[in-house]
Amino acid sequence: MKNNKDYHFIGIGGIGMSALASILLDKENTISGSDIVDNNVIKSLTLRGLHFSLGHAEENISSQKTVVYSSGIQKENPEMQAAVDMSCPLLHRSQLLRELMQGYTTLAVTGTHGKTTVSALLVSVLKRANLDPTFAIGGLLDGENGRLGKGKYFVAEADESDGTFLNYHPFGAIVTNIEKEHMDYFRDEKTLHDAFGVFFSQVSSSDHLFYCGDDSHCRSLASGRGVSYGFSAGCALQISSFRQKGWTIFFDITFEGKKYSDIEVTLLGEMQALNAAAVFGLALRLGIAEEKIREALISYSGVKRRLEKKAEVHGVLFLDDYGHHPTEIKKTLCALREAIGERRLIVLFQPHRYTRVRDLFNEFATCFENADLVFVSDIYSAGEVPIENVTSQGLVEAMKAYATVPCSFLSREEYVPYLQGILRPHDVLVTIGAGDVTNFSVPLLAAFEKKPPRKYILGLIFGGRSPEHEISLRSARYVAESLNPEYYEVQFFGIDKKGLWIQGEEARVCLQERTEVISDRACSFLSPLIAKELERCDLFFPVLHGANGEDGTIQGFFEMMGKPYAGPDFRSCAIVMDKILTKKLLVGSGVPTSAFLFFSYTEWLKGKKRILSEIEAMLKYPLYVKPARLGSSIGISRVEEREKLEEAIFEAFRFDEMILVEEGVVGGRELEFAVMGSYRGHIDVPHPGEKCAESVLVNYEMKYGQNPVKTDIMPKIEAQALQRGKELAKEAYLAIGITCMSRVDCLLDPEGNYFFFEINSIPGLTKLSLFPKIWARDGVMGQDLVDRMVLIGLMRRRNQERHERIT
Repeated sequence: MKNNKDYHFIGIGGIGMSALASILLDKENTISGSDIVDNNVIKSLTLRGLHFSLGHAEENISSQKTVVYSSGIQKENPEMQAAVDMSCPLLHRSQLLRELMQGYTTLAVTGTHGKTTVSALLVSVLKRANLDPTFAIGGLLDGENGRLGKGKYFVAEADESDGTFLNYHPFGAIVTNIEKEHMDYFRDEKTLHDAFGVFFSQVSSSDHLFYCGDDSHCRSLASGRGVSYGFSAGCALQISSFRQKGWTIFFDITFEGKKYSDIEVTLLGEMQALNAAAVFGLALRLGIAEEKIREALISYSGVKRRLEKKAEVHGVLFLDDYGHHPTEIKKTLCALREAIGERRLIVLFQPHRYTRVRDLFNEFATCFENADLVFVSDIYSAGEVPIENVTSQGLVEAMKAYATVPCSFLSREEYVPYLQGILRPHDVLVTIGAGDVTNFSVPLLAAFEKKPPRKYILGLIFGGRSPEHEISLRSARYVAESLNPEYYEVQFFGIDKKGLWIQGEEARVCLQERTEVISDRACSFLSPLIAKELERCDLFFPVLHGANGEDGTIQGFFEMMGKPYAGPDFRSCAIVMDKILTKKLLVGSGVPTSAFLFFSYTEWLKGKKRILSEIEAMLKYPLYVKPARLGSSIGISRVEEREKLEEAIFEAFRFDEMILVEEGVVGGRELEFAVMGSYRGHIDVPHPGEKCAESVLVNYEMKYGQNPVKTDIMPKIEAQALQRGKELAKEAYLAIGITCMSRVDCLLDPEGNYFFFEINSIPGLTKLSLFPKIWARDGVMGQDLVDRMVLIGLMRRRNQERHERIT
């Protein structure tokens, strides 16, 4: 294995240099190296026999050494000067890599973005197929960036940044994309494109040359050679049905007349689907079995510094990413937003190279829009001389002018104390950049271990003037029990039946031990004591069923305070509490409802006979008579015959000045769809629950009394009817413009037809309520459910603030 050469690497700590040193150590060569800083890669190589010197000095060089250098090493470097003076053999990193490739079937990966991920995925597939490749890649895969294998394949990351990728003539290759980058070397885009054109021509097997067909530059340079892959219809390997669920992506590909469905990869975003699809296609062309490719993609553990999860401490997730080009940053943040949902996304960005910031200044100013907060640190020079007027502060000013995301400059000296002061539970902090920003999280994590982030002060509000007062307390207990004490300091607020407030310990005891908010010390919410405690809260969780709470009134108050709150916004709350307005909107959106009439108390007094005649002419018995702005079956009557109709109308008018009369559905099943939406446009509608009432009116007592109606949290529904019900529940949710939670109630008749009859903006959350039971059935327990409601409220407020412009 040994080739009898004694190698010295100038700058051995670089990811490309260390990969080659690792292969040479596997070949039992004598290796020495130097660098201005030590790092974990160097430590690992030292354990394997590397002789390492900290700092560059001419005494590190001797005449028998073959000296390896990279494009970043200047001729003034003392070790380079000593090597020239001693006539040592000199090898550029790319020349050594070319030597190492000799005798292998080389598979090269190049392109502006994604090289390291594609190379690592390809290595993983070859390993899973027991082909034991040799590889040299630009990131750590299972702790290795270079290794000597026993198989015939050599996977190499072909670096285009200095043009040295033209030193290689690989058997096969993947070209990921071509963008304006490395203009310090190429000077103009034509030179860059011409270089890639040469690379295309140097790949010996056209059948094993894969390029991104979604990239116009790749398409034009391929000139009919190779295999295109991508989402576009004209690609030879076409990706379809892309979806992302949490931290995993799924997609289908069609290639050479066969469809490969539900390919699963533990990566994020459409960009990674492109990367994985390229590897899938090349692996198939290499004759690797489909199941081995799938196994490798599913088990792929990722590359260090590619959205690497560093830690999660006290509810704060720390990530690190190597992104340094606007396009990859934008795509990474987009995919990350899908993974983390409504959690606050904070970016600490370290620009890399003055020339890159200069050449892509406008693109950098607008690539962070998926973040909630951006901090820009000092530019990492990578050995470049500063350029006049190219600064991090200037970039921040451009972001403020052309983007909506809040941003500011944060120096190295400031970031630990500042971020420790603003980070809260649920936050996600991602450090981005190709410099040493990866190390920024170390002291911050150490500080967090000593002092946890400040909890949210959450105001839990319950009771109220509605007839559903007692149910509000029962639901609020569920919320209180589900709030994570590590994340929230709960401040309790109770509202009595007269609308007066209590707070603090008295309110907490009342919630735990009573069925009603009652106190001699209750006072107006405008009183100094209540107002002060309300102002102290960071956010609110209102659990007020019915009027004066669920109808948007208290949510509007929070809006005026500028405070976030859990649950739907005040507009949708106001709409869904008005059953008449809701039905009108749904009818206009094509959501089926039973026939209905509505009228006011004044209209009833003026024209009772006319109204009764209209009801009998237009509607069929059984009828449901209900207050227009109340929930939980209060004041609702089922009427089977004319003699009971006036009595039912009178009963409804006891609770509201406007009532609704609607046609019943004979033999209908009462289904409740638990719906949860988000500010990202996703709407989850799980399998519904059912109230097994057998066409009997489920009144207040049957819902919450000693002998409640039976429920089924997983009722049997024919597949087509189930899918239609979910679609209608989603359509109803969208028609009203709801965000966050809601419960959509429908009747399903024996013929499989649905009829909407109600939406609840703050559904019951008691032990008997179907809404929390449905989510628990699907694995979303109380704490996760409540957290999601809180996160949606927090994101809603952040979005409002970033778009507000006060002039």
